[in-house]
Amino acid sequence: MNKKYLPVLRTFLLVLVMTVPVLLFAQWSPGQPIVNCTDNCDWNKLIELINRVISFLLYLATILAIFAFMYAGFLLMTSGGSESKAKEAKDIFFKVLTGLILAYGAWVLVYFIVSILGVTGQFKNLI
Repeated sequence: MNKKYLPVLRTFLLVLVMTVPVLLFAQWSPGQPIVNCTDNCDWNKLIELINRVISFLLYLATILAIFAFMYAGFLLMTSGGSESKAKEAKDIFFKVLTGLILAYGAWVLVYFIVSILGVTGQFKNLI
């Protein structure tokens, strides 16, 4: 990797580390369980745990997609008329958009299945 990109990478990682907890509505802190399941662990608690993990992954995917769109936009703007660079940028746009559609489509499918199974409680509040 070229050394001229290291400051940009460090800045990106710093911003990512600082913004992810805020964007995830940091309601969980170390030492606390992800799902409060001390005495009554049932099907709903398992589904709640799965939902929290899926929500976290969706937020993370959205944040990463934003940065990928920014990168692709940067490539497109700096292509300087080069068709290969412009094509690369458009491919990145398409792949990231396809990935987001698949991720959110999977979330909708999981929500639909859970609704059919009749899960109640906090799961409905998390969506």
